[in-house]
Amino acid sequence: MRFVTLITMLLGFTNHAWSADPPEAAADPIPDQVRACEQEYLEAESTAKRALCKAIDMVYEHVKADKKMNLDDQLAALEKLQAQKKFFVAEDVLPSDSGLKAAVLDYKAAMKKAMDKAMPEFEKAANTYRDQGKLDRAALVLDEMKKAFAKADANISGNVYLYSRLSGKVICPEANQSGSRVMTAEYIKDELAQQWKMVDAKEGWIYIEHPKSGMVMTVSGTGNGTGADIVIKPKQADSEAQLWKLVEVKDSKDVFMVSSRGSGKVLGVAARALGNGVRIILWPVAVEGATSQHFATSPLK
Repeated sequence: MRFVTLITMLLGFTNHAWSADPPEAAADPIPDQVRACEQEYLEAESTAKRALCKAIDMVYEHVKADKKMNLDDQLAALEKLQAQKKFFVAEDVLPSDSGLKAAVLDYKAAMKKAMDKAMPEFEKAANTYRDQGKLDRAALVLDEMKKAFAKADANISGNVYLYSRLSGKVICPEANQSGSRVMTAEYIKDELAQQWKMVDAKEGWIYIEHPKSGMVMTVSGTGNGTGADIVIKPKQADSEAQLWKLVEVKDSKDVFMVSSRGSGKVLGVAARALGNGVRIILWPVAVEGATSQHFATSPLK
């Protein structure tokens, strides 16, 4: 969450003698209003997360106590639940276990309620700044609101954008047909063609589904070649070229690499280019700090 950054910057705006603004007669009350809104939202988010984690733990204990299950199936189910909880805590990706459907729906409902309550307050603050002619502050409030709610909004719909940390661009297929290459592009609000959905596969691996086409992210060719294009294709059973894992980047909150099961190599931005229309390719894991291989589900500063 970036609310602290927002409030700090707003306070900075308030206390700075901008040449374009006349001296203010009183302290700006909006940062305090935003802070109160933020605190209420964070508390609601924390409560919803704790409830879902508790539900995962309850299902885990239920499976653990089931003496009728085949031992191998039981161990696999427990491992899957552990992985899903870890994934949810680290990346806010919702668990897909069938026994958690009700709990996930409750989580989505709680987050939507919190967002529906908080968003009007942010918009009110932005509109107040706009009416005062302080467009820089209005833009800052709206931009931070979008970033702050990005993950919760994605979890409600189930879809996410994937942002390159190198350029800040999103990655998406160039067309909605089989074999279309995945490339960098400028973010377009609410554009389904730029969105992805993480779908649980097996043993901690996921499919990265493209909701617009119904196809999934795939390594072209043999599925393990360095420099191979990343494309979308219809899902194929047990295709390692379509199985992925998000690997957290050390000391970088909310940032991850996308690792292919077929080779252990990861997604990367070709030639570390910054523009639109740059191919996403498969590449060996580079030295730590190679942001061309780093991605996130929300915009990064």
